[in-house]
Amino acid sequence: MNIPSPPLLHDTLYAAIACHQLGAQVFTAFEIVEPAEPFVVIRQDPSRHTCLVWNVSSGARTLGIYAGMSILMIQKKWPHVKIMTRRKDLEEETMNTIREHLFTYTPSVHIDPLGRALLDLAHTPTSRTQTPVNLISQIQKSLCQATRLTEVAIGLSSSILIAHILAQSARPSRTMICPLGHEDAFLTSVTCDQVPHISPTCRAILSQLGILHLHQLRTLSRNALIRRCGPEGEKLYALCRGVFVPPSPHKQECITVESMVSKDNNDTCALRILLKLTVDKFCHQIRIHKSLISRLTLCIVYADMHRTQRSCKFTPATSDCATIEHRAHMLFTTLYTRRVSLRSLYLQSLPETGESMQQNLFDSAHTHKVNQVATSVTKAREVFDFDCIKSGVHIVARQRDHQ
Repeated sequence: MNIPSPPLLHDTLYAAIACHQLGAQVFTAFEIVEPAEPFVVIRQDPSRHTCLVWNVSSGARTLGIYAGMSILMIQKKWPHVKIMTRRKDLEEETMNTIREHLFTYTPSVHIDPLGRALLDLAHTPTSRTQTPVNLISQIQKSLCQATRLTEVAIGLSSSILIAHILAQSARPSRTMICPLGHEDAFLTSVTCDQVPHISPTCRAILSQLGILHLHQLRTLSRNALIRRCGPEGEKLYALCRGVFVPPSPHKQECITVESMVSKDNNDTCALRILLKLTVDKFCHQIRIHKSLISRLTLCIVYADMHRTQRSCKFTPATSDCATIEHRAHMLFTTLYTRRVSLRSLYLQSLPETGESMQQNLFDSAHTHKVNQVATSVTKAREVFDFDCIKSGVHIVARQRDHQ
């Protein structure tokens, strides 16, 4: 009687999972958009002329639309394509479902916000009873059923780096395996474009040096790579030897609020009113993030697309609307010149750690009242809409004009 031998046990076995265009897939998974309907997902205000596509559905990709394309171009060339705003709540719910489901295979699960996961499957019950091909096929099938996602790619290898490269190459919905013992041969065939977590600037430097494959970097020392590629040279030195380097922490997004000028307008008073309304929107975003700002940037965009900008610092960091408004008007006075009509103006800042309860101990009674009113206004705008409570600055300006 022939007894089948069990699958070969690996000392290290990693599975990398890549949910392709997760920001777009969640709309079809929660049945907000039909699967065959083309649409794109954005993270910015669609009224901004610099708004770009963030994620693309499978139907939109067949039309030739890709991430990074201008929204204005899509509206002009493909008017039937839907434009959806990013839904972080759906993404977080999907990521929680993915995390809970993957825990049934192994307790070692690492997931990033972009839908990429890494599983350590070594010495787990599933890896003992199944072959690698059946294992990743089962993970892919069960994960798609649990999350209702349709594009899930998986790469399996004894190396973390190779698993990530395979998952990236298997997108949108394939599975790829590097057999045990073939890791060195696989690394010699990897191009620099396939290496994960490398900036476009570093890739351009490698292209200028004539380095097309990863194994070519092994001929350079650590100091030579750092001298040519800067801080990323240390990462390249590890990657070319098969050592995976995790990506740097995700940078915090800037708070940006832009106001478009509806018509040609060179009236300084009207532009200052628009700036005051922009500051109101900006402070609303600060209160939502419960953060402070230590630096404020004002950018003025003219009709001929020429732009000027200037920044100022706050010491200490603040979230006071009156202080921010005063500085914004000072920046506007410095920047604005009557050359051509304005197209838009926007405020931008990087949020910092939120306020502590000890910073308002010595505030006056008037400051406490102002803060309470601002908090109430923010809560009302979150429940209903920002325009449910409007600033009366234009009414005050009209009364002054009549007087």
